[in-house]
Amino acid sequence: KEIFEGELESELNLDLDRLDLAGFQPYVPSSLPLRLKGGLLDTELRVVFKELSEKVFSLTVVGSAHVSDFDLAEASGAPLLGWKRLDVDIANADLINRRFAVQRVLLDGMDAYVAVSKQGEMNWVRVLDQVAAVPAAADKAPADKPAVAPAKAPVWAIDEIRLSNGKMHWQDESTERPTVGDVLDINAVVGKVDGKLVEPIEVSEVSYRVDLGDRAKIGSMAVKGMRLDLAGHRVDIAEVGTNEIRLLLVRNKEGKIEWVSSPVLKTVRTAGKELSDERPWIANVGKVAVSDLLLRVEDQTTKPAAVQVIDGFSLTAENLSTESGKKGSVLLKSRINQKGSLKVDGSVQLVPLQTTLKVETQAIPLLPLQPYFTDFLNIELTRGQVSNSGEVTAQMDKDVLSASYKGSLTLGDLIAVDKVNNADFLKWKSLYLGGIDFRLQPMAVNVGEVALTDFYSRLILSKEGRLNLQDIVRTSQASAAKDAAAKDPGASVQVANPPAAAKVAETAPAAKAALPIKIGKITLQGGTVNFSDFFVKPNYTVNVTKVAGRVNGLSSAADTVADLELRGSYANSAPVQV
Repeated sequence: KEIFEGELESELNLDLDRLDLAGFQPYVPSSLPLRLKGGLLDTELRVVFKELSEKVFSLTVVGSAHVSDFDLAEASGAPLLGWKRLDVDIANADLINRRFAVQRVLLDGMDAYVAVSKQGEMNWVRVLDQVAAVPAAADKAPADKPAVAPAKAPVWAIDEIRLSNGKMHWQDESTERPTVGDVLDINAVVGKVDGKLVEPIEVSEVSYRVDLGDRAKIGSMAVKGMRLDLAGHRVDIAEVGTNEIRLLLVRNKEGKIEWVSSPVLKTVRTAGKELSDERPWIANVGKVAVSDLLLRVEDQTTKPAAVQVIDGFSLTAENLSTESGKKGSVLLKSRINQKGSLKVDGSVQLVPLQTTLKVETQAIPLLPLQPYFTDFLNIELTRGQVSNSGEVTAQMDKDVLSASYKGSLTLGDLIAVDKVNNADFLKWKSLYLGGIDFRLQPMAVNVGEVALTDFYSRLILSKEGRLNLQDIVRTSQASAAKDAAAKDPGASVQVANPPAAAKVAETAPAAKAALPIKIGKITLQGGTVNFSDFFVKPNYTVNVTKVAGRVNGLSSAADTVADLELRGSYANSAPVQV
């Protein structure tokens, strides 16, 4: 007869007070690429051993465990992870049957270090791969011994995870300009998560701010009501909000973009590669709100550097989705280069792309764009602005993008100076293009009306007999040599024309058909043309004022003729009419 009969049950209370975990580092296998540098363990646990039935036992743990001042590093000593306090409330942990139920995990003051090497390798991915390789190597049975059946996978579930006051240190050396900074004030509330990852994960809120120095700062970022379905490859988000964003984008002198890498996006992207399969993901966002964004773009490939500033940017979008056929809405407002404004309002369908947007700009300055064309022109803008009001449509059909613009465009308050002659060259109050109908596929441009009002033009015939209009566009070296030869017939000029180039010219295909352009009507009003002739002796200058007129039926189509009517006053005395 057995000494003990009936069910066996034993219970042990395990209360630890500030047990120093760093003392266990010598017991950590040397094959693990980790170094436990600090941590204090406190527990209020109850360990229960039971015989559930004949030769069926359970060893369960119930209670709470706390780890404070935790510090974990790589084998090299590089910091990896730390926190102020971790609280784990265990509902039931069956150690024999490998079943774990956790009520709550609270992590406060997390310090995570994420680094990307020049080769694009992330430290966390490297460490996790090395850790995973350790048990794989240990499980290899010797050739003279039979393989041991793998242990049953644990079954686990966590009812709630809370992260507060977290921080992620970010260093990325894989970008053109290394990125160093922090993601601060990380807070998150996550619902139930289980080991099977079959049920969707509810994330009620995630918030943080970003400080990557002068290149990028985000005052606050919040994601609310997220539902992550890993099995179904679907993400649903109720609301995304961000404000106080400061961004700097630089194109350096070599033409390379110096842009910061996003620690959040890059980490998510890396994790996605590890977890995802070939199935596409579906994303739905109920509302997006962006406010107080400032973007400064510096292009150092020009002299001087071209600088564009977008500030006062705000964006509100609703019902954005990657599901086919689902449409959302977007409203965008911004200032451009301090004086101009932009407003965009309309509908957006992401898959397949289909959008209809009302676009309105007001008084966007042209001077910040001057570095892009100043080296090609002999005129310099001293003033000018552009405005528009119209509708932009875009649609992707069988990998072909179709787009159109219908509306108006005004180039106003323009003054251009002739660099060669150091004189006013062209100015006007308004150049208005109305009834614009532009299509991308097939490309065509129709303009209902062009109106130029209160304009002035300075025409100069030089002493060499050359009109300043001919020198607006700077000529190439070869063209300049030919011009010099025309001025000085005795000069020796050689322009290379190798046989290979001539052969290419002979075999060149026929020119493509001209772009279809139609202009219904051009009107001129309140114009003045100042003409100076320095070629004749004596020189003279005359004004043609009150220039007005119209041109009807202008077209790029062959064999089309436009009607022209011009009138003005010569020297304020004699009428002129064409």
